Amino acid sequence: TYIIPGEKTRDTMTLVSKIVDLCDPTRARNYKGIAMIPDAIFVDETGLGGPIVDRLRQLGLNVFGVNFGSSPFDKQHFNNRSAEMWFRMREWLIAGGSIKDHPELEMDLTARGFSHNAKDQLVLESKDDMKKRDLASPDWGDALALTFALNASKLDRDPRTGRVIDNTGSAVSDYDPMDYNA
Repeated sequence: TYIIPGEKTRDTMTLVSKIVDLCDPTRARNYKGIAMIPDAIFVDETGLGGPIVDRLRQLGLNVFGVNFGSSPFDKQHFNNRSAEMWFRMREWLIAGGSIKDHPELEMDLTARGFSHNAKDQLVLESKDDMKKRDLASPDWGDALALTFALNASKLDRDPRTGRVIDNTGSAVSDYDPMDYNA
């Protein structure tokens, strides 16, 4: 978990720079010295998130913008993407998923209510309703739920550089902003 202090997130380019630094194979190493670069990055694209997604894509990172209020993939069971992601996160935890002890995350995961609407879709308690109950916005829970937005495939990487390689063994070319098929 990398915590970027709130004052660093107000300047979107500082935030982008921090994310890029965290994905730099020469710096992002685990305790065994192996490059630890994410296979996918999920960003809440509402508000300031949209330009952040755009810039990270422009820099060649495998980033996906997610809108919590958008339509779910499974419209029969969920009223929006947020409910769908939180449900997938819950299923992962029940199946044995593991997270470190984190008091704020524990509060977020246990305090938010839910219900079902007339279509029998899962509906999460709104942040406004949580606020009426004197609860904070579930930012840590949303951050974890965001990792369940899509199924991300593991990318093949050069073990020395961390660069993504294609099926021919060649490094994938740099981002080309004029390539409309990318």
